[in-house]
Amino acid sequence: MTSALNPALPPAPNLSALKSPTRTFLGVERSVTGRVWRDRLDERGQARALAIAQRNGLPELLARILAGRGVEPDAVEAYLDPTLKRLLPDPHGLTAMPAAAQRMADANMGGESAASFGD
Repeated sequence: MTSALNPALPPAPNLSALKSPTRTFLGVERSVTGRVWRDRLDERGQARALAIAQRNGLPELLARILAGRGVEPDAVEAYLDPTLKRLLPDPHGLTAMPAAAQRMADANMGGESAASFGD
């Protein structure tokens, strides 16, 4: 057991062998172009993907994609089926919205012309 620098020392360990092995994704090591396929979810992401698949009855691959995008298990339905109602803010959060809505309703019922301006 000798080292090239010092014959009395054992050879240096192969550092690349000590690194954690690359986790392949879906059992595929390389793509057609030769790029390595890696599992990009850490343990927390994998747990989130499992929760998404179980709670929502989704295929594992879709659950992994959603987890990779940061979608939480409780937000999957809204993410996969977005609606204007879910995406727009609550109009009652605007200043004086109940009074404005009442005024518009009164104008409509009274046959008045009314307009709303906003940006």
